[in-house]
Amino acid sequence: YQLRQVNVDTKMLEASFEVNENQKVYLVDRAITENDFQFNNKTIAVLGLAFKKNTNDMRDASSIKAIERLLGKGVSSIRAYDPLANDAARLEFDPSRNVLFEKIQYVDSARSAIEGSDALFISSDCEEFRGLSRTIEESVAPPYLILDGRRMIPDFESMVKKGYAYLAVGSMAMS
Repeated sequence: YQLRQVNVDTKMLEASFEVNENQKVYLVDRAITENDFQFNNKTIAVLGLAFKKNTNDMRDASSIKAIERLLGKGVSSIRAYDPLANDAARLEFDPSRNVLFEKIQYVDSARSAIEGSDALFISSDCEEFRGLSRTIEESVAPPYLILDGRRMIPDFESMVKKGYAYLAVGSMAMS
């Protein structure tokens, strides 16, 4: 806004902003096109609700757009967890503003979010989410889709060999 007020060309900045906004839902769309994953009537685990790790700040959090896109794709429920932001997320996803937000259940651990889910979306780089392979393997069996928005699963290749499907920002689909 301020740059436009002093007649500075903001096309590049606006394009960059648009790309950043699209990245927030990119993995959801890729799951459909590259893995033929249908979100309708599925339970999705979402880990990392805050804008970044070690905060409860929900302003401009990528989870907001991702959860809205998932709900728009017809998921039956979302099992959400963030070690610091669950309470802030409850305010952000207030069902009085959107009835679809009633489909969000807040849980107290990554394991609780993953258990019984059909797919996992990792939205923040919280250290607790790094290397969740064992938790995933103990909680859900393949076929299972992992959408890694922060590249938090370093040993994803071994999981793919076991039958898990894996999509990460900046990588091709693996299944």
